[in-house]
Amino acid sequence: MEGVIASVQPGTDQARLTVDADARDGAPPQRVVVLVASDTEVTVRQGDGTSRAGRVADLAAGARILIRHTGMEMRSLPPQYRATHVRVLGGG
Repeated sequence: MEGVIASVQPGTDQARLTVDADARDGAPPQRVVVLVASDTEVTVRQGDGTSRAGRVADLAAGARILIRHTGMEMRSLPPQYRATHVRVLGGG
């Protein structure tokens, strides 16, 4: 899943990202919640195209991210997913 972070709510054991996820077929973005725990891998693509290890502090509103998640949707509005890897592509 790819999208733009709309907001970040830090927490003691996990951060809660509200993300406007890219939709297919020209539909508007879908708002989802992505839960980022301490065991979630975070990487950041740097300006020269290389990557570095990231942290929750690198997840800021306006950043474009690529998310891998467990594949399980927690039924809620908006839908929620537990991230296994978040790659910051740019922005922020």
